[in-house]
Amino acid sequence: MKTLSRFHMVCWILIDWKIVNMQTKPPLISIVTICLNASGHIGKTLGSVFSQVFRDFELIVIDGESTDGTQAIIEPYLDRIAFYCSEKDS
Repeated sequence: MKTLSRFHMVCWILIDWKIVNMQTKPPLISIVTICLNASGHIGKTLGSVFSQVFRDFELIVIDGESTDGTQAIIEPYLDRIAFYCSEKDS
């Protein structure tokens, strides 16, 4: 049996999530933010995304299991993030 890479596993999870959570009209744009120990920047990044006038988007955040407080900064935004994953890179 072939083992999938982490990237392929995340892609399959996103595909499965989209199928299960498909709305009548999917978002026009998917924004993918990948980070690792980004506590100095992730708050500004998320704030910028959510302050946009254009609203037809989904935000996907992939964190490499940060150890600098990045996860705590992301947490208040979880209700507006379509998919969030925090796992150590292999």
